[in-house]
Amino acid sequence: RDPAGGGREGGRDPRRKAVAVSTASVEGRGGGEMNDADDENSRKSAADAAAAKKAEAKAVEEARMADDKRRDAEEEASKLRAELEESKRTIERWEKVNQKLARKLKKKTT
Repeated sequence: RDPAGGGREGGRDPRRKAVAVSTASVEGRGGGEMNDADDENSRKSAADAAAAKKAEAKAVEEARMADDKRRDAEEEASKLRAELEESKRTIERWEKVNQKLARKLKKKTT
């Protein structure tokens, strides 16, 4: 055993705890309290694990929803870009028509 208190389990010899627990059980004291504490710790651990699992599921669902929103936004942006390009082509066609009409009008007036 390490005299400085280091080593396994913070310097405590695990055999001492085992002897103390078995002595308490033989003498009829403390055994039930240890089981109650262990049961309570088990319940807390199970509750913590369930809460962690629920939080993870919620995070996964939120990530999926965010991904869906991102995908929808990308699709909408793509549609808007296509609409913008079509509008630009329409404007160019009308500008050509206007130029052509302006040339015809100029010829008639001169």
